[in-house]
Amino acid sequence: MNHLYKTFEFDVILEKVAAYSNTSMGKDRILHLKPMTNYYQLKDELDHLDEVIRIIYSYDSCPFSGIYNIESSLNKASKDGVLLIEELFTIAQVIEGTRKIKDFAKNVPISDIPYFKSLVDELVIATSLRNQILNCISPTYEIYDNASSELRKIRKEMKLIEGEVKNKLNHLVRTHSEYMSDAVVTYRNGRMVVPLKVNHKYALGGIIHDLSASGQTAFVEPSIVMELNATLSRLKEQEKEEIHKILKGLSMLVKEDYEELSRNQEILCELDFLFAKGLYARETKSNIASLSNENEIELKRARHPLLDPTRVVPNDFILKDDKKMILITGPNAGGKTVALKTVGLFALMNQCGLALPCDKAVLGIFDKIFASIGDEQSIINSLSTFSSHLTRIIDIVNNITSNSLVVIDEIGGGTDPKEGEALAMAILEYLHDHNCCTLVSTHYSNLKSFAFDSGYIINASMEFDEANLKPAYKLQLGVPGQSYAFEISKRLGLKGKIIRRSKEFKRKYSTRYERLMNRMEKELNKIRFKERELKEKESEIEARLNELTKKEEILEKEKQKIKEEADLKVQELISDAKEHINEIVEKIKEKEESSLKMHEWINAYKELDDLSEEDEEEIDEDSKDFEIDDYVFISTLSKSGTIIQKKSGKYVVDIGGVKVNVKGEDLVRSKKKEEPKVNVSSSLRATPSKQVPVELNLIGMRVEEALNSLDKYLDDVLLVHLKHVRIIHGHGTGALRNAVHNYLRSKSFVKEFRLGIPQEGGVGATIVKLGDDDE
Repeated sequence: MNHLYKTFEFDVILEKVAAYSNTSMGKDRILHLKPMTNYYQLKDELDHLDEVIRIIYSYDSCPFSGIYNIESSLNKASKDGVLLIEELFTIAQVIEGTRKIKDFAKNVPISDIPYFKSLVDELVIATSLRNQILNCISPTYEIYDNASSELRKIRKEMKLIEGEVKNKLNHLVRTHSEYMSDAVVTYRNGRMVVPLKVNHKYALGGIIHDLSASGQTAFVEPSIVMELNATLSRLKEQEKEEIHKILKGLSMLVKEDYEELSRNQEILCELDFLFAKGLYARETKSNIASLSNENEIELKRARHPLLDPTRVVPNDFILKDDKKMILITGPNAGGKTVALKTVGLFALMNQCGLALPCDKAVLGIFDKIFASIGDEQSIINSLSTFSSHLTRIIDIVNNITSNSLVVIDEIGGGTDPKEGEALAMAILEYLHDHNCCTLVSTHYSNLKSFAFDSGYIINASMEFDEANLKPAYKLQLGVPGQSYAFEISKRLGLKGKIIRRSKEFKRKYSTRYERLMNRMEKELNKIRFKERELKEKESEIEARLNELTKKEEILEKEKQKIKEEADLKVQELISDAKEHINEIVEKIKEKEESSLKMHEWINAYKELDDLSEEDEEEIDEDSKDFEIDDYVFISTLSKSGTIIQKKSGKYVVDIGGVKVNVKGEDLVRSKKKEEPKVNVSSSLRATPSKQVPVELNLIGMRVEEALNSLDKYLDDVLLVHLKHVRIIHGHGTGALRNAVHNYLRSKSFVKEFRLGIPQEGGVGATIVKLGDDDE
């Protein structure tokens, strides 16, 4: 397996995927990936990856900060071991990191991610354990004084004694400065000492703990503080013992949560593993393959993930049904080996649960993958290039099954061409008999003929740019290729005389069949070139059509916008006029300077409403020559307006104050109708031919009396053809109003009625619209 990984450079891919992992657990699992051969196991793995990729594209990666491998610490605690301060603090960090992951999952509303949801739901947040650890241990790995009452007591006493010792020593430093090498109090062997000149080292009694490197200073613990320092040492031992008790207590708490924390570790490892694969998939623009129960390969625009993504040429590969073998020919350094490695690498990546850098992939599950790529000649084992190649071929033919994938570079190479060709033909036939998927490359011309005759081998070639004499790295299925040895030799600088002589030898020794094959290949290359040109032109035309369609959509939107703006402007003008009339009427009423009747106000208001209705225009379609001030109908906007400017076939038309640019072809001459005029002053002077009031006051009448008056009043109204009247019934209990409304409903000449607006008397009055019975 290691040989296969190195051949296809799958080990490099694993390193790249592992770089996206956040934990040592995830990295280790990625680096030890093995191909799966069970359909359902692999399907589940790819489904899980699909969930994570969708999460990454929508919400980015899961937060893994604070997630570490604490497996060894958990095992230690489970065996009653006492954990170190650093181990306990790390466990607290992992618990906090687990909480953040659960919080992240709550903000992912995607419904069809069952595996991710089940993993996160299973995570247990040991909040109590985390709090107890953080209450005892600081981020700098120190135990807090308040971790226990006993520790607090010990440290308080230690602090007092340390202060007393320091005061005594500082006093000695000041009073015996002549003995001191330096006026400081320092520490040696965990005790406070003073630095004495070596010739005065016994002046203060006590114990000499150390000498300076020069030998000129002795670090002495004076006898005056020896008893205090001894007490301080005992307290420090007590402090250690108390800290040990605290750590043991916390370790026992970890043991209690061992099962949950261990399961958390497994889940966190799985999540980190999946998200690393998902992030790599996003980075390489990869997609998950569809699994097939058949032994087949279909790859669309497959890109080798180790090549520069800005320069790599995508290729298609199809091996299925009765054609599961591809024979690739073409020039050296033209991309044949890369093409072979791409397919083998994709098969490994897929069966290890990775997404593939291609637009589409359908892959069967291979029980074995074989490869013979590269020169592995060995001096030690006395193996030539051919022997090494043949050794691997023998291993392949002895172990293949109908579900195997075989990749062979330069099949039959390294020996006499005629014998190598014959051997290659027999090997290909044997592989076909076992129905396995096979990709091989060759320079042998007769193998191309063999592929044509076989009916089960797909001839393919790596495209070569003859104009620039360089490979195009594009795989072309169904077309055999040439080696282009002469062209490449010329580009590299081989003498022209040698190249010309080479061509003479080729013509002399090549068979008629080979010459026909070469001619056919050249014709096919010309056809391919024309086909590519046609595709490029087709793409260019399609792009232009799309551009024109978009421009047309933009123009249509602009037209609609102009139409909406014009409509809005008209409505605003009408609304402003209504408000202005209301203001005038209110002022007149307030000053009582007019005998304005309510029905006259209503008629004036109605005339203004009529302005908002679209007039039917008389259109003159014959004339298309327009001048400034012509009244025209704009067909694209269904609006009319006046031309205010003319310039080179285009016109600026004023539609109710909105100016629009219009082509002449979109205009039709229109006869402008006289717009109804609303003249408040004339309305104030107008009176009906027979003096019938436009309102009837029923306030103070009984219902029966009021209805009789209403009946007579409406008869008079109909005689003088009033269309709007006001019936004043007051607020009261509503009985009179209801009676009036019931009466009005029973009369066919009453078109409609409504309660008045504030200016008309509000709910104390009813406005009635009348019409003839036959209307």
